[in-house]
Amino acid sequence: MDYPNLKTWLAAEPSGSTPAQLYAAVQATVPVTIDIPIGSIEGYLRTRGLVHAMETWLAANPTSPVAAPVSELLGLIMSPHIATIEMSSPAIAAAMSQSLAAIVSVGIFSTQNQTDLLAMSASSTTVAASIDCPELATMDIASFEQELLAAAKVL
Repeated sequence: MDYPNLKTWLAAEPSGSTPAQLYAAVQATVPVTIDIPIGSIEGYLRTRGLVHAMETWLAANPTSPVAAPVSELLGLIMSPHIATIEMSSPAIAAAMSQSLAAIVSVGIFSTQNQTDLLAMSASSTTVAASIDCPELATMDIASFEQELLAAAKVL
């Protein structure tokens, strides 16, 4: 149990919350952004003919400003050294979103393709897991109350 994280989370909750309210809150589901395995992206693109479409477009438009994002995406999915796209990094997620928008703008991808690819990074987890205390989501309320007491003793 990560008591310092639990204590920090508790401090952010509304004062006067009952143990039952806190128990419900810690079990709630929250959205998170996860890294996308390259194989998932490649599979999506290949099953829709989009790798070929990018290669064909790039060969015909090598000097286009969109050539860089197309080339980089092809490089990402074909590199044996890259396992995931780190969408959990806001900067990388923003860059990927911009690259996909550029690729849509020249007609290689549809907006649905862009939406589908970005959705691969959408997931959810419990509040408990998000504060590095996943065991809180599976315990009964009596055990949860004991953990609250233990967290209160942490400096």
